Amino acid sequence: MADEFLMGDRAILNADGISCDILMATYNSAAFLRPMVRSIRAQRNRDFRLIVRDDGSRDDTVAILREELQDFGRPVVLLTGEPSGSAKANFTRLLHLSTAPYTLYADADDVWDDTKVDLTLDALRMAEGRLGAETPIYAYSDARVVDAQDAVIAPSYRAYKRMGDPSTFSLATMLVCAPMIGCASGSNRALNLLARDTPLDAVTGHDWWMLLVAAAFGHLESIDQTTMSYRVHASNSSAPKKSSFVDYLLARGKISKVRRGMHLRRMQAQALIDKFGTSLPEETRRVIERFVDTGRQNFVQRRQTLLSGGYLYHDLPRNVAMLLAS
Repeated sequence: MADEFLMGDRAILNADGISCDILMATYNSAAFLRPMVRSIRAQRNRDFRLIVRDDGSRDDTVAILREELQDFGRPVVLLTGEPSGSAKANFTRLLHLSTAPYTLYADADDVWDDTKVDLTLDALRMAEGRLGAETPIYAYSDARVVDAQDAVIAPSYRAYKRMGDPSTFSLATMLVCAPMIGCASGSNRALNLLARDTPLDAVTGHDWWMLLVAAAFGHLESIDQTTMSYRVHASNSSAPKKSSFVDYLLARGKISKVRRGMHLRRMQAQALIDKFGTSLPEETRRVIERFVDTGRQNFVQRRQTLLSGGYLYHDLPRNVAMLLAS
């Protein structure tokens, strides 16, 4: 069943002359939706189109969107349809609607700084200037971490997660952990076309998939600034948890969760091979295949491969947990 246009139409989706599409996926998002929409409306860079798809919300999400987007001041499309079943599926549907040269991704419970569009587009354009518009490019910034009342938990998501410098992450590391959050990222058209047919059954998230495709075929651009407030609250399943030995080694069920997580990461890596096959650069394919092979190795071989291949997290607690669980 086709999505229903609640605001806007196909002509707005296909209109030329827009530099950037902002994609927002909503589902029961009423609690924090107003400040998020208003932060997008307050962007200094106004050369964007907002495309929102609601995934069958049962709360006031759609009513709030209708109200907040009525006099938005920029081209707006609001759609609803049959529930896709997940945020990654909802964003994948949205990505197929995007026709602009650049795309940014918005969660419904965050708040953007008024320079977010500017900084992200600047990073994407500068990278294209060096590498060409045909190069798939994924840009991502830092974010401050806030709670449900907007109190700052940490001024830097990267520091909070003890990531170090994300620009130094190798493909091997990124197969294990992503150095970014999707709501702080943007992509160019070349990446969108290459990655938008997401193998939903095999990937952990649309954003991680986009990152890996860009790492395999193009370029990753790290923005060393904070561009938004990333909200942690009870309903946020992807909320960051600060890693520690206590969290990772003593929490009930932690080892089994880490083991399950490694299985999902191998599935995601296999999806890269299944989808792109021999079009992957030779060395890139070897790195991915070697990681996938750890699922068939014995206890000693698996740990040797993870360590020698650099398939490691960015911090000690996670690595200890991974090596215990694998």
